[in-house]
Amino acid sequence: MVDDNDAMRDVAALQLQHARYNVIVAENPNDALEVLRSPRNVDLLLTDIVMPGQARRPRTGDARARAGARDHVLFTSGFTESTLAASISTEFAGHILSKPYRQIDLAKRLRDLFARTENY
Repeated sequence: MVDDNDAMRDVAALQLQHARYNVIVAENPNDALEVLRSPRNVDLLLTDIVMPGQARRPRTGDARARAGARDHVLFTSGFTESTLAASISTEFAGHILSKPYRQIDLAKRLRDLFARTENY
């Protein structure tokens, strides 16, 4: 879980833990990339799509795609999905959760995301 906003990161981590997920927290894209490149087993990347110092395309999502787990990426953003369409590759379309979101909305998106990939 990566977000540059301390409060948002803390709330999201608590929501994920409440839903019984083990959470690895990263404060920025570089820290997240370190985790993704490590031998740790990461089933999902939950990441803010726009963070200071980040390239136009989300590097963490791109790295996850190269690792072969593109379907287990959920982006969050204060921007609408249509506004972000040019910023993300088409393989991540539909993988955006708008901020602010409720815990129930996060849980539903994660269930849908995992259910969709289990049917491949």
